[in-house]
Formats: sequence, structure tokens, C-alpha cells
Amino acid sequence: MSETASNNIPEKLWRKLLLMKRISQDPRLPKRVKFIPGLIAAYLLSPIDLVPDFIPVLGYLDDLVVAGFLLWLFFRLVPGELTAHHRTILEAEPVKSFDLEVLTENQPAENLKTSDRFTL
Repeated sequence: MSETASNNIPEKLWRKLLLMKRISQDPRLPKRVKFIPGLIAAYLLSPIDLVPDFIPVLGYLDDLVVAGFLLWLFFRLVPGELTAHHRTILEAEPVKSFDLEVLTENQPAENLKTSDRFTL
């Protein structure tokens, strides 16, 4: 089974984001599509939401739905040959896979410099 055919949702999302980054840097990308990655980042970082984040589940669900829709729209508006070109290059390159455990693991305190330690 290939890496892209895995059922790992964070891995698939990571690959889509890497693909979107590569495509958005391509000068052949239509100008009307270039603003969508920035719109995704702006919406996710903006304190203004459709549903406030303090409402359990729904507050974060709207962020997921809006970002997912914009990601879908981006790939829908990108010409197919451009997506295929960058997907081929991305699959040929050795890409460090998304590993949630590595991103969330904490360093032991003895590995930190004295200036990095938080003291009370």
C-alpha cells in the first residue's frame, strides 16, 4: 500500500497542505485562486467565527467546515494538470511524514538549558 493510500487522516491532510503550498508558489496558478490559502489562514487565526469557540464542539466544528470547504474549493479551481504535476513531484520527493507523536512529545527538563526552564 502506498503512503498516499493510507487511512491516516492527519497524514492525508498534511500531504494536501504540502501540495497546496507547492501549487500556490507556482506562477502558472490562476490569480483568482492565489488568495484562497491566505483566506484559510486568516479565518483560522481570526478571532471572529461563525460560531464562537467557547461553545463546545460546534465552536471548533465551524472552523473545520469552513477550512475544509476552502481547501476543497482551492483544489477544485486549480487546473488538473497543475495539480498532477505537483503531486507527482511531491510523491517523488522524500517527505517527512506527519507524525503527531513527534509534534506533541515533550522534552525532558534535563535537556533544557537553565534559561529555558520555567521557575516559580
